[in-house]
Amino acid sequence: MQVQSYRHYLDSLDKKTNTGPLGKILLFAGFVILMMVGITSGIIYYESKKEAPIRKQAAYLQNTSNILASQNQSIDEILSSFQVAGAKVQLVDSLKESSAAASGFFISLDDLERSLSKLESMEKNIQNTKLTLNSSIPPENLSGPNSDVITFFSNTQNSLGEIYTEQSFIRDVLYASGPSFYLPVLTDETIWKENNKDEIINYYKDVKTQTDESLKSLSKLTPPELYKSYFDTQITYVTLLVNVSDKILNILSQKDSTNPEEPTQLEKAYQQLIIAKKENEKLANTLLAEKTKIFDITRNLQKFEKIKTQQNLLLTNLQQKYESLPPTKIDKLPLPQKVLDFFTN
Repeated sequence: MQVQSYRHYLDSLDKKTNTGPLGKILLFAGFVILMMVGITSGIIYYESKKEAPIRKQAAYLQNTSNILASQNQSIDEILSSFQVAGAKVQLVDSLKESSAAASGFFISLDDLERSLSKLESMEKNIQNTKLTLNSSIPPENLSGPNSDVITFFSNTQNSLGEIYTEQSFIRDVLYASGPSFYLPVLTDETIWKENNKDEIINYYKDVKTQTDESLKSLSKLTPPELYKSYFDTQITYVTLLVNVSDKILNILSQKDSTNPEEPTQLEKAYQQLIIAKKENEKLANTLLAEKTKIFDITRNLQKFEKIKTQQNLLLTNLQQKYESLPPTKIDKLPLPQKVLDFFTN
């Protein structure tokens, strides 16, 4: 009985391990599939390694082109801010009223700060890009274009630095002059209408104090050649205001004549103001013209023209190199993107 049971056990094992025709076919098919997957994976891996330099070149060219295009947008934004600021300068300066001086001062100061902030941001981005380009090894056959891009960014930094220096100087002139002297006006007409001698004296004493401080601050500045005319005209205006203030205060310090035919001291003082106004009219026109130049869109376009020309040449060169790259076989395979990324990254 025990021998028979043991044989029965062996027979049952043989039946379990014995694979039929269908099982053998399935096993063979599975083996073939695994072999094909292995071969395909090997081919894809081989091609990915073989074409890696081309993909690196393509990625570099695309990324660098995007950076240059982004910089072009930043330049357009700066030019737009200059144009808006110039329009505001013309509007405020055309008022020629003492009451508009303070508002015009703060409007111009705000516009200058915005422009300087954009220039700083652009310069910082360029510096970071240069550091990245200098610290990384460019793809094969792209050392030349990489050096050209770095040189271009260095030249752009120099140009931005010059513009920043100019705009900073104008801001410093505004700070030195103060809000009271932003517009070239010589008086507040309302104080003369009331014929209040003491009020007029106090007004010009205050003007004297402010002009002394303004001239002291302006004397510490050294204008760039481009803005020397504007700077000199501003100083001439403040000096004129000092002189007319001295004359008015000197006249008003004296008593009126007892002769009724003689003009009063207030009338004499106002005559001095009228004489000064004629001279100031020329200064006002010159100052407006010089201020407008600062934000003139045509002039500022010329500043950036060289940058944009070099930039366009670089973009064209990078685009041509990108288009000349041979197509990669692996990118043409009908595989999901995640699978392609697995082999190419």
